[in-house]
Amino acid sequence: MIAGVPPTGLVIDGKVQVYRRKHGLENSDIVCDTPLPVHEWPHPARQVTITETNEATTYPIEIYPDGSKDASTVGAGIAIYHSKQLIINVDIS
Repeated sequence: MIAGVPPTGLVIDGKVQVYRRKHGLENSDIVCDTPLPVHEWPHPARQVTITETNEATTYPIEIYPDGSKDASTVGAGIAIYHSKQLIINVDIS
């Protein structure tokens, strides 16, 4: 979200709904937004508001990326702590 990119799950769900409606697999009275022309797309940097917090502020849930990489690849992982206790550590490399 920081980069202004929607979560993959939401994008996929939206594409599935459009497909179903176009092919008559789903009936709905929901009016869909029309896509904007490329020249009207908002710049991603203008969609994100970053609010800095005071360093003394503490939160019960902390999330950290693992920062794993080597000379040729970059991995992905996350560690989630709640009240300083590790809840989950996932490595997606």
